[in-house]
Amino acid sequence: PESWEGWGNQIDSRLQINSPIRMTLSGEIDSTLRWASIRVVLDSKKGITGTMFIAITESGLESGGKTYNFVLREFVPDAMGIPIITPTDTTLYVNLSTHQEWNPDNMAFVVFVQDEDSKEVIQSAAIPFSDLTVVSNTPEYSFTLQVNDTLYENDTIMVDTFFITNTGTKPDSYAINVTSWFPDSMGQVFINLCRMSGMCLPVPFDTTGVVQPNDSIGYTLDFFLQNHPGAGYSWIKVSSINDPSVMDSVKVAVYINGGT
Repeated sequence: PESWEGWGNQIDSRLQINSPIRMTLSGEIDSTLRWASIRVVLDSKKGITGTMFIAITESGLESGGKTYNFVLREFVPDAMGIPIITPTDTTLYVNLSTHQEWNPDNMAFVVFVQDEDSKEVIQSAAIPFSDLTVVSNTPEYSFTLQVNDTLYENDTIMVDTFFITNTGTKPDSYAINVTSWFPDSMGQVFINLCRMSGMCLPVPFDTTGVVQPNDSIGYTLDFFLQNHPGAGYSWIKVSSINDPSVMDSVKVAVYINGGT
C-alpha cells in the first residue's frame, strides 16, 4: 500500500488472527547501567519450530529535523536469531557499559518469532528498559549460560553455539564440563567443544578460561552423528573457579531424523 491507511488496514486485519504462540517478556537492568537482561518465555499448545529474534531499539533519535523511534541498535546475540522449539525459556544479557551513546530511558527490547518454513512473523512483543526490574546488589561472582537447549535436524552434523556471560562485578575464571548420553541405537556419536575461532577438544573434556565483568565468551558444541533416528542429551555446566558454589547448567536435547 502507498499510504499509512493501507498499511494500517493490513495490520488491523492481521491482529484479528490469533497467534499459536504465547510470549511473555521480563528482564533486569543493573542500577549502574552496566548491563541489562531479557527473559523470553514462549508457550504453545503444540511444539512449534521457528527462529526468535531479539532486537534492541532506541527511540527519540533526531536527524535532519525529524524524530525517529524504534531505531535498531543491535540484535542479541546476533542477526541470525535463535532457533527454537516451543515451549522454551531464554535469558540473554547485554553489556551496556560499552554503549555510552545509548540512552536507556529510550531503549526497548523487541522480540519476534518467525515461522521456519513460511518466514511469517507469528508472534512479537516489546518491553521498554523502564519496565525492567532494577538490580542493585550485583554479586562479585556470577555466570549465566546462554544456549539453545533443543537441536532438531535431519543431518549427521549439528552445531550448538553457547555463550558464557560474567554478570558479576569481578573478573572470574570459569570451568566448563560437558557430559553426554546417547542410546546405542543412534550409533557412534562424537562431540567436540570448540572455542569460537579457537581450539577444539573432544567431549567429555573439561576446559577453563577467564571472562571479564559484563563480557561474554562463545563456544560451540559440534555433534557428529551417524544417520540413525533417535534422541540424546548433553549437559553443559559452567562454574566459577573462585567461588565453586556459583554455577549455571543447561541440558541440551538432540533429535535426529524424527527421533523421540
